[in-house]
Amino acid sequence: MTRPTDAKPRDASGDALLICKLLAADPHGFGGVTLASGPGPGRDAFLDCYKKLAPISSPMITVPAHVSSDRLEGGLDIAATLAQGKPIASRGLIASADQGVMVLLSAERMSPDKAAHIAAALDANHNSQFGVIACDESREDDESIPKILSERIAFRVNPDEGVKMLHCEANVSKGLMQKAEALTLPKSIEDALAETALMLGITSPRALIFAFRVARLNAALETRESVTDADATIAAQLIFAHRATQMPVEQSEAEDQSEEQNNESQSDSSEDRKSTRLNSSHI
Repeated sequence: MTRPTDAKPRDASGDALLICKLLAADPHGFGGVTLASGPGPGRDAFLDCYKKLAPISSPMITVPAHVSSDRLEGGLDIAATLAQGKPIASRGLIASADQGVMVLLSAERMSPDKAAHIAAALDANHNSQFGVIACDESREDDESIPKILSERIAFRVNPDEGVKMLHCEANVSKGLMQKAEALTLPKSIEDALAETALMLGITSPRALIFAFRVARLNAALETRESVTDADATIAAQLIFAHRATQMPVEQSEAEDQSEEQNNESQSDSSEDRKSTRLNSSHI
């Protein structure tokens, strides 16, 4: 099959809408999305679209960067304890986000220990299962979302790049995930995605798992009975593009480089032989 990197660039609004659909269908499986912008119409449009697509019962919990650990994880409710004369536990924001998402405001300012608590909860397959919408408002090069969080988040969108109005339909079908999980991912597509990830310098197994999940779920969204090359291409663009650490060398360019190296090698060998003959003549 053609490698997914051969595809044409996609529309920013189209990607944002598709990510909203994928995240609404499986927030815990995808970990979430990073919104790389400050407050504005683009970010508001994305959040509004997600609300429309997510199940009505799905919570959307806003979490400030300065949230306390007790508020995040839950702890002793002092007021209720004093009022009732016995220990009363408060429900933390992580537990409250079960089956929904946590919207992390100014996520780049979140302390490593709190980010680690959220990351541990994302890894858990029991208790609260949720996704994260991390609002990355970084303005300096040395600012970024804690890596322990970002590597667990499948998607990244810049809402300021053409994402100002998203036309969202009704809620994502509840049976979509079951349809996606029933689809078989062909070995050829698995291999192509793995090869593409390596070509782009991506070694994280999470990225590949995310890509497989996108390919299946996109096929289900398109009501296909099997995962196709088109689904794999979309998966590569949504998952690999923002993670790439190198650009793949085109085949023709690689052949030109190889031919140039061979010519240089032959030239060096010729010079060596000439030098040997010259040296021999002086003996």
